[in-house]
Amino acid sequence: MPLHDAVNRLEQIREELMEITDNLHDSIVAIEDESLAKIKSDVKLRAENLDDEVMQLREELKVIKELLGLNLEKKKPDEKYV
Repeated sequence: MPLHDAVNRLEQIREELMEITDNLHDSIVAIEDESLAKIKSDVKLRAENLDDEVMQLREELKVIKELLGLNLEKKKPDEKYV
């Protein structure tokens, strides 16, 4: 193979490799974006579930206090429940 042809072929291979590299980079960015979106979605769902659980626990605590006969009105720090 003449030197000129070899140089042209190497240039063609280099361009193909650059295109593959660009495609891989774009794919990696897309995967990262999808992963981040999924993580954000999961975190949001978990936060909502925790908020729901906290509200439920507050309601349960209120019921328990009522069953025990504790006064649920706000009290001053130095006062005790009646």
